[in-house]
Amino acid sequence: MALTKFAPFAAAAALALTFLTGTAQASNDYEIDVSDSIAPGEYVTYKGVFPGGWDSFAEISCDGRSDLDLRVYDENGYLVVASTSIYCDDAAYWQPNWTGDFYIEVYNAGALPVRFDLIAN
Repeated sequence: MALTKFAPFAAAAALALTFLTGTAQASNDYEIDVSDSIAPGEYVTYKGVFPGGWDSFAEISCDGRSDLDLRVYDENGYLVVASTSIYCDDAAYWQPNWTGDFYIEVYNAGALPVRFDLIAN
């Protein structure tokens, strides 16, 4: 799978986005494993293909110094699922109705920059 990082992804019209640097590794067609960093008040978004009818998930974790939020949008820009706890670790689970592009958005709602890990299937 070609994993692409975008920022920001606030709306469906924002699909023509700026590429940022970061490390991403896909172990097969439907897995994402990313380590990255994010400043306070900033968004980063990753694009991946998820298979229709399969249970899918995205999880983020960090060192606990910030509040990260996680949102997943479909290829049409619709919010599919969100996890917006006050903690650094969040998880989102969904089952796509079709195989297609989904956008995983990470937002730093805290006051400090932080490194994080994102995994998704």
